[in-house]
Amino acid sequence: MRRKDLACVAILFLTIPVCPLLAQMVTQSPAGSAPPNSITTRAGRARREPCWQIAGISQSAMQQRKSLEGNARAQVQSVCNDSSLTPQQKREKIRQIHQQTQQQVEGVITPQQRQALQACRQQRGQGAHGGGRGMHPKGEGPCGEMTGPREPSPKAGPPQ
Repeated sequence: MRRKDLACVAILFLTIPVCPLLAQMVTQSPAGSAPPNSITTRAGRARREPCWQIAGISQSAMQQRKSLEGNARAQVQSVCNDSSLTPQQKREKIRQIHQQTQQQVEGVITPQQRQALQACRQQRGQGAHGGGRGMHPKGEGPCGEMTGPREPSPKAGPPQ
């Protein structure tokens, strides 16, 4: 009986130094099972690398893009609040703001980077703008008006 107790104690002392190694091996994910493009945080958890990094876009370029888009939103809001403009004039000014912003963004992010960013976001199910619902609810224009059939253009002539 005594020999049995000694054997158990010996096995226990031999396995104690191995336990932390076993625990570490169990908590680490096996090779190839971590999500692609993942980053390990200080806490040891894996998180996905942001799509802008995967697309090869610098953080400063993303900040500049965000600033340009925020400026565009402020300009659009200003147009929306301008009661001296007709709805058609508002649409035209807003179209110009979006066109100008797009050109400025293209000066910061190449078309290839933009495509890579969109592809990554689509793959992750985030849509074009990081998973948001878009700039305004479905059926509403940028100024909150209901979108519907537009006024016929002067070139089109009367409907027949």
